[in-house]
Amino acid sequence: MINTAEIGNAIKAYCDATGQTNVDLAKKLEVNKSTVGRWINGKAREIKPVHWVALKALINSYFTCNIDRNKSLEEIIIEDNCLSSSAKLRIIDIIKNDKSEHKSGKVKQG
Repeated sequence: MINTAEIGNAIKAYCDATGQTNVDLAKKLEVNKSTVGRWINGKAREIKPVHWVALKALINSYFTCNIDRNKSLEEIIIEDNCLSSSAKLRIIDIIKNDKSEHKSGKVKQG
């Protein structure tokens, strides 16, 4: 079972650390801002696998604490059997865009 309080804390820490808002994260993941709010507050009934993996990957990529240090995030995502090929490519694209925004300084500082 997924611990929604831990997910909410991790999302909040990620947004705080990157200067992103719920709206920014919602746009990045192509969900409604209220969905991100429910994730943060632990009130979501479920998190779709594509969003769960994308959230874990974004958070892990920012804080550089991969689950398996011998594998890249892309390898971890590609090996996930719960996701379609198109979902995997979308998640990898989200991560790459997020990393390039951080390197270029385009992420809002709040």
